[in-house]
Amino acid sequence: MAEVTLESLSARLEQVERANCRWRRAGLGAIVIAALSVVGGGFHAVQVEAQAAQYSASKYNVVDDNNKGRGTLNVSPEGDLGLALFGPDGKPGETIPTGMFVGKDGTTALFLTDPKGNLRITAGTSGDGSAGLAILDDKLNSRLVLEITKDNDAKLSIKDSGGQTVWSAP
Repeated sequence: MAEVTLESLSARLEQVERANCRWRRAGLGAIVIAALSVVGGGFHAVQVEAQAAQYSASKYNVVDDNNKGRGTLNVSPEGDLGLALFGPDGKPGETIPTGMFVGKDGTTALFLTDPKGNLRITAGTSGDGSAGLAILDDKLNSRLVLEITKDNDAKLSIKDSGGQTVWSAP
């Protein structure tokens, strides 16, 4: 048997430490590869999910967890785009929805409702460049109206419950 000396022990220890270092590097490499596989797989799953989330249609309905209709995005056969948002009861048609409208001619409209579904604020633009904003009472009467004409003339009106102007400028 070979004689055990300090030099032989030192050489053997150095050899074991190099082997240990290789095993640690190999283990670390395996962990990194496994982690990249998991992350890459997760990224791939997110990519696939994102690709599946892209949806092309002329109408898209949004439902909540209870499958109640909460909104719809719709392009009419005439080419007008509308977005309607419904309250938690999910009952379209019984009240006016909060929503937006973009006509194929460039006209736009915004409708805001109160919690009861009553239309309270309307805003819009027309194809000729005019714009308007109206705040309505709970009986759908315009009470405050701001108008800007295509020539950039502005008018502000306050109306009574019967629709008669009580103040206007200019």
